[in-house]
Formats: sequence, C-alpha cells, structure tokens
Amino acid sequence: ATRATLSHDHIALAVELPADLPAVSCDRQQITQVLTSLLSNARDALNEKYQGLDANKKVLISARVVGDRLSVSSEQSSVVGATSAAEMAQAGGSSLVSESTPNFLRLTVEDHGAGIPLDVREHIFEPFFTTKDKSVGAGSIGKGLGLFVSHAAVQEHGGVLSVESEVGQWARFHVDLPAAPADVPQASRLSGRSGLQAGLPVGVVTAGNPAGEVG
Repeated sequence: ATRATLSHDHIALAVELPADLPAVSCDRQQITQVLTSLLSNARDALNEKYQGLDANKKVLISARVVGDRLSVSSEQSSVVGATSAAEMAQAGGSSLVSESTPNFLRLTVEDHGAGIPLDVREHIFEPFFTTKDKSVGAGSIGKGLGLFVSHAAVQEHGGVLSVESEVGQWARFHVDLPAAPADVPQASRLSGRSGLQAGLPVGVVTAGNPAGEVG
C-alpha cells in the first residue's frame, strides 16, 4: 500500500519520525517490504470498518527508541504482543532479558480499523493463516504468507514483530530492530530520520514532507 493506494481509498497517512533516531543495520528492501505488508493490512482493516469517507480512516507510522527489549527466540515468537517478562510468562513463554540487551528502534504501524480478535492474533504470524479470501490477489497477498514472511524477515535482523489490538477500535504492529553497532558499514545502515525515510515504501514520504499527514 503506497501513498496513492491509500489516497484512492480515502485513507489519510501520518508519519512521525523524530530527528534523533539511531541507525539500524538492515536489508533496506526487506524492511520496506515488511512495512508495505503492514500498510496493506491496515488498509484492509480500515476499508472493512469504514465503507466511505471518515475522519478516523487513517494510518500512523511512527518511530521511537525502546530499551531493554525482550530478546525472543524462535520458539517464543508465536507469543505475539508480549512486551514484558510477566506477559511472556503468562502466555507460556520465557524471556531472555539482561542488562546488555541493546536499544531497539521501534517502528509502529497503527490503524483505527476493525481490530484483531485474540484468537486471530495468536496465529497471525503462522504460515498460510489468513482471514482473507485466498482466491483474491497475487503473490503472498491473500495466501496467508504476508505476515509470516514479514515475521521471518524481522527475526533475521535480530528483531521482533509483534501486534496488539482492541477489537473494533485499533491495531498496532511493532517492528523492533536492534540499533546498529558503531562498526557496522554505512552501506548496511538506515541512519536516523533521513535513512528511515528512504526505507519507507515508495510514495509514503516525500523529500519536502518528512513528517505529518500525507494526502
């Protein structure tokens, strides 16, 4: 979902990127695809809830630094939305938290659409799991692979993709990527706000509009 696609569906897009964001080491193309997938899901959720024009028909992309983030192994990755040791324990998982856990850059895609029920959230990153019509779309769209592929891509970067939601109100997908060590080559980094802008899907942010609403 790009700026033009969202505008076609009367969806407003806001981008909030602070100026002091840390650099992250990543495959820019992969992270762009992750964000594209999340924007597409947000678009579907909003179109499901609002059939036409509505002031709440909007998506927010934001970024901030989070520290002491849980390091989640592949066995624990099915526990979605758990952001504390207590939540992980209640969900049947275990956490690996230490004082050396690095800071993470958190990218959040938020919509105020239909929301995601708990029974769906529990399986949302599993392969071939979808609530969409599998006969619609091409590639991974509608096949139950979009979020599975995104989840795997973020994990490959040493990060975590999680979701939280209130049914009927909103959904937030968080992409947590570890801040890059100082010795990571510049070519492998997304550095600060300008670098993150370059990593967003084409048409989401323009050079003259680094933050704020995009029509």
